Amino acid sequence: MAGRPQGLGPFLDALGERLDALDARELRAAVLAHAEQLEPRERAPLLARFAAGRPAEVAAPGLLADVEAFTDRLCGGAYFDDWGWDDDLHEERAWGDESWVGEMDALFARASEAFLAGDLELAADAYGALLEALTLDGEVGAFSGPGTPEVMVATDLGEAKARALRARFETTPAPYCAALLDDQMEVLAHVGPRVGLKEIIDALPGALDGLAPFLDDWVALLTPPSDARRRALAVEAVLRRDGVDGLATLARAHGLQSPELFEAWVGALEGEAAARACREALDTIAPCGEPRARIAERLAATGEEVEGRREAWRAAPTMTRLRALAAALPGGDGALAIEADRLDAGADVPGGPAAALLALDGRADAVMALLETAPPLGWSGREHPGPVAVAFALLLALEAPTDLERRAPHVAQQLSRLDLDPPWLADRAWLWADPDDDDGRPDAGEPPALSVLLTERARGVTAPASRRAAWLELATAAVTARVGAIVEAKRRHSYERAAGLLVACAEARGLALDPASAGALVREIRQRYPRHVAFRSALDAATRRSPLLPSPPARR
Repeated sequence: MAGRPQGLGPFLDALGERLDALDARELRAAVLAHAEQLEPRERAPLLARFAAGRPAEVAAPGLLADVEAFTDRLCGGAYFDDWGWDDDLHEERAWGDESWVGEMDALFARASEAFLAGDLELAADAYGALLEALTLDGEVGAFSGPGTPEVMVATDLGEAKARALRARFETTPAPYCAALLDDQMEVLAHVGPRVGLKEIIDALPGALDGLAPFLDDWVALLTPPSDARRRALAVEAVLRRDGVDGLATLARAHGLQSPELFEAWVGALEGEAAARACREALDTIAPCGEPRARIAERLAATGEEVEGRREAWRAAPTMTRLRALAAALPGGDGALAIEADRLDAGADVPGGPAAALLALDGRADAVMALLETAPPLGWSGREHPGPVAVAFALLLALEAPTDLERRAPHVAQQLSRLDLDPPWLADRAWLWADPDDDDGRPDAGEPPALSVLLTERARGVTAPASRRAAWLELATAAVTARVGAIVEAKRRHSYERAAGLLVACAEARGLALDPASAGALVREIRQRYPRHVAFRSALDAATRRSPLLPSPPARR
């Protein structure tokens, strides 16, 4: 994915360096080559750029009056007709006159002209009013269109914010500048991307006059940081003013209340210095939480693999961190026993990761105990042990066979879903992602997938056939309860997944017990819901895809 565009200042500096390296002939050839690629509508504006004696561009007169008239129309609902369903989007949205998009982009372009012409007072007022108008998106009755206003406008809102703040900086007396910028940033915090001091500096070529005294006021205003926005700005300002040593001082002074400051400090270090800072941070901050977990993962990256992975798991237990810990620990039975024992002592671990931990330590009875007391719904969250517990029970019943994709494809599907751990969901919906979407699966070089770890562990569990059958019965009872809760609540979006889960249990019963047991389970559930045609259809489709089950009855 491409990063954000450069600010105008660095872009012009880089372009100037490249132009300086060209002679007149090379420069002419480069301009002509660029002109060849232009669309027809772009040719006349380029020629105008090279017109002899071209005057400096200035914003058209009446810009602020036009901006005010536009925002008045927005606030008055001139562009909004109604809120209703969109068949193309499959959701509700605002309907109305979408001409506001072109009007707003045109006003942003005029504000840009004022900014580049040096009329910073005008630019600050125009940009500020237009950007603040975008905060009306939270109120029904202002904007219309199939997307959010930020998506619909063509203007780069990150650059617009940076220019608005740069213009305010340049036109505000020094004693008031820091407070005014902080207020403006707070108002526009949810408009466009985050803009910090770097983007403000890069909005124009050349140095920013008055930066050093401003930094002193800025750091004093932002510390101690009261929220995530100010924390990020404080880190940026201190690093620019005082370097990494200043960041260490900031973390030691306020890191107990804001552990992310320690995280920023260790992130700016390498090697043994980073390891020492990680240990200091872990000795200082609270024993749980995502910042602590990320600092521990940074410690692991410095070479302290086992210590770092264990601390990360304990601070914020997730499936990803459990996989990493299991990969870091020495092999053999009991490698995770210490962490599993902590569950008995009351360690706070969500149900899904807890079930996976107990399974990887071979404690099948404890896994099934979690499943017995879990509710029938809520399997898509990491608090529920069901997905892991059922998959492990199926593996134990089958004694972790190979070639599941051919022999028991629905069992294989349940296992594959355990490997879907999209990082953008922060481990919160790690089960029911699209099984055909490889984006969520662990990449090469990462710790082994959970399905692989569970399969290997299941092969090492010693238990008689009667015990394995009992675990399978517990899993089947949990699955049928889940199917019942879904069908009786008419959760149609879950019918296909529920049917696949039930057929997976049937496949395991057919392989571990006898084929008749598999068909009997499916028939029993199918007959239980004679009026739920949609669910029976999903169950029939899943049954047809299984080589172990008899074909469902033909529709009458």
